[in-house]
Parts: sequence; C-alpha cells; structure tokens
Amino acid sequence: MIGSSRRTWLAALAMFLAVTIPASAEPDALFGDLAGTTLSYDINVGDDPSGHAEGTILRTEDGNWEVRMETKIEVEVIGGISIYSLHMSVSEIYGDGVLVGLDVDARENDQHNRMTGRMEGSQFRFTHNGKVGTGDRHLVPSTQLWRERMLQRKRVLHVIDGEMFERRVSAIGKERISTDKGVLDLNGYTVESPDERATLWFDPDGLLYKAELERLGVTLVIQRRA
Repeated sequence: MIGSSRRTWLAALAMFLAVTIPASAEPDALFGDLAGTTLSYDINVGDDPSGHAEGTILRTEDGNWEVRMETKIEVEVIGGISIYSLHMSVSEIYGDGVLVGLDVDARENDQHNRMTGRMEGSQFRFTHNGKVGTGDRHLVPSTQLWRERMLQRKRVLHVIDGEMFERRVSAIGKERISTDKGVLDLNGYTVESPDERATLWFDPDGLLYKAELERLGVTLVIQRRA
C-alpha cells in the first residue's frame, strides 16, 4: 500500500519543480538569478496523471529567498478508489545559503501534519505537531530536491514525520535530450534514503528537469511542464 510508510516518498514532491527564468534578477550563491521564477510539474503513475505541483521563488524585502509550493496528489485504482492522497502547502525561507524558516501544512491520507521552524543561532529549531526538535544549520527539508547544488547536503529533515535522516547521493553521468526549446545536457543522480530511492536529472541551470521515484514497487514520474 503506497501510504503505509510515515516517511513517504511522496513528501519530497513539493519541490520537484520546473522553472521559467526571468530576464534579470540579482544573483545569489544558492539561487542564482531565479527571483520571480514560476514553478510547474506534472506527476504521473505509469500513464495515469496523478497530480501536479505549482509554486514560485521570491526575493523577500529583507533580502532572503522564499520558495512557495502547493502540491496535490491523488493515486487511484480501478473504480476511482483513492489509495493515496497528499495535499501540501510549503514555504521555505533561505538566507546566507541556509534554511532559516519553514512552514508546512500537509494532509496525507487522513493524517494532518503541521511543521514550522526557524534558525536560532547555529541551530534550526522546529515544531512538528507540537513536538519540538533541533537540527544543524546545514540541514535541508525533504521537499528540497529541485536544486542540484543542494544535493551536497546530506542531513535531511522530513517534513511529514518530523524525523532527521541521512541521504546518499551518487552521480550517474549525463544524458542528452531534444526538447521543443533545443538540446539539453542533463546531469543525473541517484538519491537514497532509508525508505525510498530517486533518480533525478538536472538541466544546465542546475534545476530539476525530470525524476523517477521508486517506492514499494511503484514508480512515480515527475516531468517539467513545457
């Protein structure tokens, strides 16, 4: 059953994003010139459309970066019976290259989860469903798989179950593809955590172009929307 694990592989989907880069924006070490970028991905199980993710990257008035994302997923079997659902709203705030703020509201099947977090000194302090925890300043949330340069950070905070875990990242080479906008050279990686495995492909701007996530014999396909 897809929803049987608390550390669900679908929680990472909120940040599997497509981007349209604006003509001009102030460069940043982590975000480059992505201010004002819109985000859009289609999510499928096999040939069946199963959801989408929509969002944006914003430069805040105080000079930080905010990534907002709305994700909706419904996995059904014959007869229209839902066997997994995820509706999630995420706000991630970054400053000086690290996560400084986090707000997540997620309903996974019948379970409602809330997480908020803020950087305090050298630690990231978070609250998950009323329970307080801390992590180091270089952690990333489990929703953060869309940016290639962030893969070097191995300590992950899972936004659904509130637990910390280590991920393993391996480069798997390059792939050249033809698109309506020309030829793209993609960089590929595998990302493994205790309960899931993902294959990610990033475009020359270091942004996720496509992905496959494997969980309990099911493959979820995420594709940048044209």
